[in-house]
Amino acid sequence: FFFFFFFQAEDGIRDVERSRGLGDVYKRQGYNGGKNTYEGDNMSEVLYKPCDILVQASVEGNININNVDKLRTKIVVEAICGATTYFAQKMLDSKGVAVIPDLILNVGWTVSSYFEWLKNIEHVKLGRLVKGWEKSNKESILSLMGRKPEKAADVEGGSEEDIVDAALVDVLKQTIKEVGQFAQEKGVSYRTAGYIIGLQRIYSIHKEAGFLI
Repeated sequence: FFFFFFFQAEDGIRDVERSRGLGDVYKRQGYNGGKNTYEGDNMSEVLYKPCDILVQASVEGNININNVDKLRTKIVVEAICGATTYFAQKMLDSKGVAVIPDLILNVGWTVSSYFEWLKNIEHVKLGRLVKGWEKSNKESILSLMGRKPEKAADVEGGSEEDIVDAALVDVLKQTIKEVGQFAQEKGVSYRTAGYIIGLQRIYSIHKEAGFLI
């Protein structure tokens, strides 16, 4: 979900209509502008309206074999786990509708938890080892430019939040790139590509650790 909003802000994707929960619908002219106006349509009515990107961010199994034929979209984005059922995915694949699965898009919280786990193991805040170097490097650059930093913030290294955000974006970008390339090369869906890459990595780690005979 984080990454969808990132691309939306960067690429100017316009929010045409949204459904909140099972009832209220609000129309806007984009997340960065416009005023919310209550429309009163239910979620099903929004789900079946024509659009370029359909973002599923509320109900598990919302796209299923009973309603998949009614969708009029080019891309389905899963911003919640399990938004599309197995048979619905098969039908979307046959129609040429791209599904960006939860295992790619909705993993920001998992990656962030992994960073937190690394910090707890080392008992050191993220960025502690490089913060001083970043400050010194910035001071050197400003000196070469003939400038003196007026504020401490001009030369301070990145905060823990800055480092986590940057690392999260990097991981997600690399994941999308890798899964996308694999899907195109093998002619499979993004979900299948993600599963295959994940299983290959698990196999390789177990093999290197001597768990396989």
